[in-house]
Amino acid sequence: MALLRHEKAWLERWYPAAGVSSQSRLVWLTGCLSVANHEGKLMRDWTAETRAEFNRLSAELYDECAPLVCDAALNYAVAYTNAYEFEMALAVLQGLLSKEKALVGTSNRGKLLSSTGQLLAFLGETDGAIAKFGEALACFGQLSDGVEKSINLDITRAYLATATMDGHPEQALEA
Repeated sequence: MALLRHEKAWLERWYPAAGVSSQSRLVWLTGCLSVANHEGKLMRDWTAETRAEFNRLSAELYDECAPLVCDAALNYAVAYTNAYEFEMALAVLQGLLSKEKALVGTSNRGKLLSSTGQLLAFLGETDGAIAKFGEALACFGQLSDGVEKSINLDITRAYLATATMDGHPEQALEA
């Protein structure tokens, strides 16, 4: 976290006043959002103009750079989750879930599904959460990078076990 804050401070000092590409601007906004998420700041701390710019850039860049937009959306959903605005977070993710997996990539698709499962669990929709975690595990199971695969499978299995214990405790030992 200290390194991330240091890097952000350096970038803020040297960030160009003009001439930044749309992709670079979305990366910058996503990075700022990521730092804010880690610091526990809420979405309401962003100005309406910044949120509008973030949304506009995400919409503009989807066809050009879907994985970047997906990463931005995952960070955006975390910001809403931190504020207990689970329905808003779900709305952010559901738009991307309706798209082709190949556009965002298998890893990102799995993250979208796992995040959706978490949100459904927070909303008490245990069966929906369990289903999304199952879909996420299937995506992560297809990854070729063994480290990324293992990390994502382990995290999602923990979410699945928690959701199962919450909604179907009699099945918890089987999960």
